[in-house]
Amino acid sequence: MIKHGFRFYFIVKPIFLKELEYFGIIPPNQNTLTLKSAF
Repeated sequence: MIKHGFRFYFIVKPIFLKELEYFGIIPPNQNTLTLKSAF
């Protein structure tokens, strides 16, 4: 369970944030803030 959580955090989450950036949903400089507020 924990292992799957780490995989989600390090692989899925950054890719998801990059997708949001690409479509202009969030500005690039908000990445760290979004990561912290999401968990």
